[in-house]
Amino acid sequence: LGKAVELREGPLEVPPGVRLSTAPAFRLEEAAITAIYAAEPSCRSCSADLDMLARQLPKDVRILALPPGDDQDQALRQVLALYRRPWPLLLGRDLAARMRLPPRSLLLVARGGWTQAVLKAPFGPELASAIAALQRVDVPETVPRRSWNRRPVDRSPIPPPPGLLAEGL
Repeated sequence: LGKAVELREGPLEVPPGVRLSTAPAFRLEEAAITAIYAAEPSCRSCSADLDMLARQLPKDVRILALPPGDDQDQALRQVLALYRRPWPLLLGRDLAARMRLPPRSLLLVARGGWTQAVLKAPFGPELASAIAALQRVDVPETVPRRSWNRRPVDRSPIPPPPGLLAEGL
């Protein structure tokens, strides 16, 4: 996917108390792929970004909008209503900073939160490539354990084999 897409490992860390504007709880299991758009505080480019997302994302991708901060969702709600986008807002205390989402970025979450990709606006052909990569099923996989051991994945190179002993073995 190149440098335009930042991949994140491990499960999506959703802080406690996160909810949708249309429901009291937020669950990743409700869609195979969830797209979370982080708006900017002034929402100057929200309309262009949201229109582009509506055109480029497949219908089976759940789209959520993330206000830039606490109690700053009014401009985003107005843009969503103006463009007749029924997308719910993801609400929570200081959520954009906790999820490490800069303004005008898109977080794609797949496989129950275990696969994440972050793209920055403007969303070009990288978005279609990222969606295609997340939708691909190369190997049938089992759902990960319910509890993660919190150890990061070790991707260091394999150490070289030990040297020969004095007797040549």
